[in-house]
Amino acid sequence: MPNIEILAYIPNVPMKDFIRFCVLGAPTAVGDPRPMPGVFKWLYSRRVLAAHFFTSDPKDNLQVFASTITQPPDEPQEVPWMDQIPGFDELVDGEVGNIKAAVQPPWQTTVKENTQLDNLFEQGRIHTENIFAALGDPGSGLNFTAAEFKAALRGARSTDLSRLLTQVEDKLDFSPFAELSELAG
Repeated sequence: MPNIEILAYIPNVPMKDFIRFCVLGAPTAVGDPRPMPGVFKWLYSRRVLAAHFFTSDPKDNLQVFASTITQPPDEPQEVPWMDQIPGFDELVDGEVGNIKAAVQPPWQTTVKENTQLDNLFEQGRIHTENIFAALGDPGSGLNFTAAEFKAALRGARSTDLSRLLTQVEDKLDFSPFAELSELAG
């Protein structure tokens, strides 16, 4: 039976900006060469089996972003997001239960399932799995490895995810993650 991670974080930026980072990532920071692909692509690199997201009501004083993640069988331990996702640490005050900043009372929030995020994540997860499957087929025409793709999804230095995705568009005739950009509008 797979492990289920349950994570909850308190963003220190407006929730819409935090969600935008989770879905789309962010441009590389000045002076920092790490690409920042965001939470979704980092989770895709882990090849999680499922993810569900929960967000606070925008009117609540305490904003919380939470998720449940079904880990793949090769991940026997929990994988915290802090210090793992480029750029993530700068956008949160801490995990729920480990608040670093002074959030003003009342500490009351209503957290509801965010089906839009769930659906966007699942569409991208399916595309990612299709790419990983094609990388196992020598006739796919892709000239990068699964390890290189995984590293690019994680935002590893000296990787170029956009170059790999362009190759996927050319060789496999679909635009991975195109649906994620609908959130950008």
